[in-house]
Formats: sequence, C-alpha cells, structure tokens
Amino acid sequence: MSIAAKINILDKLKFLPSVLLLALQKLDIAHLQEIRIRGNKPVRVLYQNNFIVLLTPCKTQKIIITSEQIAQIVLRAAEFSIYAFNNQLSCGYITIQGGIRIGVAGELVYEGHIVKTQKNFTSLVIRIPHEIYGCANRAYKCIQNSKNKNTLIISPPGAGKTTLLRDLTRQISNAGNNILLVDERNEIAACLDGIARLDIGDNTDIINNAQKDYAFSFGIRSLRPDYIITDELANEQDIKTAIYVSKCGVKIIASVHADSIFDLKNREEFNGILEQKIFGRYIILSSKNGAGTFEAILDEDLRGITI
Repeated sequence: MSIAAKINILDKLKFLPSVLLLALQKLDIAHLQEIRIRGNKPVRVLYQNNFIVLLTPCKTQKIIITSEQIAQIVLRAAEFSIYAFNNQLSCGYITIQGGIRIGVAGELVYEGHIVKTQKNFTSLVIRIPHEIYGCANRAYKCIQNSKNKNTLIISPPGAGKTTLLRDLTRQISNAGNNILLVDERNEIAACLDGIARLDIGDNTDIINNAQKDYAFSFGIRSLRPDYIITDELANEQDIKTAIYVSKCGVKIIASVHADSIFDLKNREEFNGILEQKIFGRYIILSSKNGAGTFEAILDEDLRGITI
C-alpha cells in the first residue's frame, strides 16, 4: 500500500481518539481488518488475521477506551448528527465515509415493539474495507464458464466476501454488463453524496440503504440490469427475493454467512434455493490462508469443479 493510501485510510478514522490513531500509524494499514473497542477494556485489532492488543506510543501500557470515549467516537463518526443514523443504529451499525462500517452494541430504544435506535454504547467493531484488484479473477472466470451465471458466495464473517464482491462487480461491469448493485449497508461502493468512493466499475447503478425486496423489484422495473449483485442474504424474505429475481431473466450474485455448503444445507430457509438449483456456482471462502482463501467452487449439483 502506498503512503498516500495509508494516509487516506487514517484520515477516514479521525473520529478515533488521538492515542488510538498514533498506535494505528505504527501498523501496515493494508493488513488492518478490524478495530474492536469495548468500554474500559484494552483495544484489540484484527491484523494479518490475528488479534493483537494495541499499546500506547511508548509501548508501556495497553490502550483503554472509556464508555464516555465510545459515545464520543460514535458522535464524531456520525458528524454530530446521531439522529441521521438512527435507522442504521436500530440495525446495529453505522456506515460512514469510505465504506467503513461500525458495528454498535448498546442499549436498545424501542417505540412500541420496534427498535428505533441505540444509546449508552458499550462496544464497537470497526471494519476496514480494502480494494484488492484482481482478487475476483478466479470467481469471474468460473461465472463466465457457467451457463447458469447465478452465483452464491459462502463465507464466514471476516473471510473477504465483501472485498471479493467489490472486485467481482468491477470486473463484470467493466466487461460491458449493466449492473444493479444493491448495497444495503453501503459497504461495497461506499457512496458519499451520490458518488461511489470505491471502484465498482463503469456500468454499475447503485441502490443504497434499502431492503432487498424493494430494491430488487424497483431496480428490475426501472434500471433493466443484466446482473443484480448484493451482499448478505440474511433471512427468508431475502431468499424469496433472490428466487424471484432469478426467474425474471436477471442474473444474481449474492453472499451468505455460512462455514460450508453443509452448513447451508442444514438451514431450512435455503432448501428452496438448493432444490430448485437457483445458483449455478457456489464459491466457498475461508480465512485459512488469509482472508479470501478459496476453499471450493461447486456447480448447481454441488459437485466440485476446477477453475
């Protein structure tokens, strides 16, 4: 990573306390994956696939962030407008400039039976996005070689599926296909003021911060995509929507949190997708040899293929 790129990422983290920023400057930001902050506990970072405790610049003490500092971090990350992020906070996160997602734990605030926001924050998980050009080369090739180009990326958290989706979107888009990117958490394209801040190709239309069922039906009617690419299929409604898209003549590429195809087969909500052979390719990732490790590529019959 260039010095300019390193400074750019650190600049996006200026909402953090100065002691924490000084410690991060000592690291190779290209290998920084997560920052975990818990009230009155040592700060830990996921760095080169291992968790390490951050130390003060003189390396004599662990960096401890107080509950009051956590509240200030969230306030500054939200540019002092928590109200503008209430919808995201009700879902347990906020996404800020550069596609940085901050997972938030705290006290839920209800209105009736509906969670409206959070307060009294107890911990944060800050995920650092990365652009790795070419990381999707193998995935792109396997999709192009398939008659059924619908693809499901199966990955546990932290194994690089968002980075893979980003590069895959770029490659398919730049090949001349019209892409609808349904970026529910604004992590893939990192839009700010209507402009994608990360490279997702020249022929990509983006719908941010919308539930998949609405974004898919709206996008198919209005934008005529060749592909719809989206992040995690998280619930039964997402899965039904994916099946609907596949029957509309639009190819779909999505991801799901799972450890393996066997894990997926044991989840009842995915039975319809597997039985109907909705996806022609299943790409299984892990972090065994670093984030983005290809464990297997399967066809629609769940047979391994070599690419």
